[in-house]
Amino acid sequence: MKNLMKPLLFLLLFNSWHSTFGQVFVKHDATGAGNGSSWADAYTTLNTALDNANEGDEIWVAAGTYKPAGMNGDPSSKFLINKFLKLFGGFIGTETSLAERGDPAIHATILSGDLNGDDITDEFDVNRSDNVLSVVVVTQDAPDETLLDGFFIRNGHAINPAWPGNSGGGIHIQGGLQVSNCTLEQNFAYNVGGGVAASNNSPNSVTFNNCHFNHNMGNLGGGADIRFKTAYFTDCTFTGNIALAALGQPYEQNGSSVFIRNSDCFFKRCSYINNEALNGAACVFFWVDANGKGFTIEVDSCNFIGNKSGTGGAFYSQTFGDRTTTLITNSAFNNNVSVDPFAYGNVTIYHQGNGANGTALLEHCYFERNESAHASGAIDIGSGPGADSSSYTIRGCTFKNNTAINRTGALGLWSEENTDAAFLIEDCLFENNQSGEAGGALLVATGSNEFSATVSRCVFQGNQSESGGAIVSFPDIITSANPVSAQLNLDNCLVTNNSCADAAILITDQVNIGLLNCTVADNSAGGLNLSSTSMAALQNSILANPGFIEYDGSNGAMVTSNGGNLVLDNSLDATLLPTDKSAVSPDYDANYFPTVGGNLADSGINSGVTATVDLAGNPRILYGTVDIGAYEGDFSIANREVPVGPITISPNPVVDHLTIELPDNADSGVMSIFDGAGKLVESGEYKSRHILSLAQLPAGTYMIKMITGNKLYFGKFVKM
Repeated sequence: MKNLMKPLLFLLLFNSWHSTFGQVFVKHDATGAGNGSSWADAYTTLNTALDNANEGDEIWVAAGTYKPAGMNGDPSSKFLINKFLKLFGGFIGTETSLAERGDPAIHATILSGDLNGDDITDEFDVNRSDNVLSVVVVTQDAPDETLLDGFFIRNGHAINPAWPGNSGGGIHIQGGLQVSNCTLEQNFAYNVGGGVAASNNSPNSVTFNNCHFNHNMGNLGGGADIRFKTAYFTDCTFTGNIALAALGQPYEQNGSSVFIRNSDCFFKRCSYINNEALNGAACVFFWVDANGKGFTIEVDSCNFIGNKSGTGGAFYSQTFGDRTTTLITNSAFNNNVSVDPFAYGNVTIYHQGNGANGTALLEHCYFERNESAHASGAIDIGSGPGADSSSYTIRGCTFKNNTAINRTGALGLWSEENTDAAFLIEDCLFENNQSGEAGGALLVATGSNEFSATVSRCVFQGNQSESGGAIVSFPDIITSANPVSAQLNLDNCLVTNNSCADAAILITDQVNIGLLNCTVADNSAGGLNLSSTSMAALQNSILANPGFIEYDGSNGAMVTSNGGNLVLDNSLDATLLPTDKSAVSPDYDANYFPTVGGNLADSGINSGVTATVDLAGNPRILYGTVDIGAYEGDFSIANREVPVGPITISPNPVVDHLTIELPDNADSGVMSIFDGAGKLVESGEYKSRHILSLAQLPAGTYMIKMITGNKLYFGKFVKM
């Protein structure tokens, strides 16, 4: 009798445990009692499980395809989540713990809105009349802890002209929801959120972890539309989503991956590949209304590759509200395209409207081979009419091989009339960018007296344009204002090997420019060209472009020397001071470092120099007097290392491991790595072709130096 009681007692305890945890099973081909108590006795439809589940239950759904209704069923049918539940898919149908489930993609649990099973991939206007409006609907009664994990959600078709039937073809969310390990694909919305629409003015949040948004379509937010909620996207991919005017939508066709309105939104380690929007932003569109306050968007460690839109090819932030914040860090933008004839940028950030204000930071990002059909091949950023005080910072970014048909291959800074905009561009590389009309790398366009831009410790090399091979300033094309106090300052910058028909730096409006410790050399054009209404102030700077006039003063612009300059020709003799050097060649090496005992060393003017480090990250003033040009020479030892060439670094940007290779058959040497502030973070002896682990370093821009004998090799890399 005792032995018979033991199994019975265990069974009673197991059933009690099962009831406490509220576990419900769904398996489409189960043949048991159909009460959801086990895999054998599982419900065969998901809606039955949802109807009978209690608050807090877990619903385990085996592999297979589940639909909200049968063939020719009601298109308003849906999988309704109206309480706190946790749904898990991807099971074989024998598991006893989540740990046994494995990868949900292997045993696909599909929630499909294609009731008749006749949809054609990527055809959103064929055989769709039978599809449900939204596959999954989450009401406002669902708390943030509600979970969908391990499902394929596809073929929703939110075609009704009115809300909510026109939004959220895959998932329509009014409450809170966590979505993990899910794929949303082939969903459509006539209005917003082809894959997901999350709205409702409530404190709820939505979270997406390791999700895939593939080939969804909507008018706003082909992949997802977020409104009046906080949203988090981590380790997600967005591929082939579309925001286009299809099936007669009367709306805006913005944000093919994600459209965000009046919401805080955070993206981390996400990828956006081959998405398309008719108008703004093929990937992320951030919109804040005039009454919106304090909203933030953060994009960190994301990749944007091969996306296309009318303007703002990858990312577009357009804010009319108060105290908005846009942060983009450690991210890469490659081969994105803006195709509209008046397109601006593949990352476009605007504050505009009466009182609009905020901050934007782009840090440690990489832009390569992006294209704009009009202006700003990589970034267009600034303030529209009536915007209040706003600040924009671009730090530690690399711009390579970006193009624009008309103006500025890489970066456009602008502020319209009566706006207050301050820009800081520092520690950036602009290389081999190209525009057809003006500004190979950088464009300044302003109609405001409150415009100010500082470009610090940046390199402009190999850029090309018809005018202003590296940098150009144009009048604002929207307003007719003529500012008299707009200011552009360059300090510790190198402008070299750029090409154009006039000057490497061209100012065509009333912007005033200052050059402090800059080297403008070896360009296939003159150094500086000013309009008659511009003013320039030069200090401790080099203009040395053999075969070209260093300064074109034919317009009678006012140029002031603060001393310590070196000019290769006599074009500035009327301006130069006794502390300047005229018609002499600069004594620098092939990499523009001052040579021992040359005419650059200790020949500058200290007054007004506030920088603590030079372009290479070395102390800016040694031995009491600043050197002329972008680099400071260190002559503290008799046999000083001579800079001879760059280190080959790959990949760059880098995530974990970096390969370094020295030229000239150099073998090994002592290597040092410095952070953006010039602080030594690592040193040791390394060999050429050495693979260096950088996992321990935080994200940022770093200078690398290697000494072999008396030779110094150098380079710069971005750690993501």
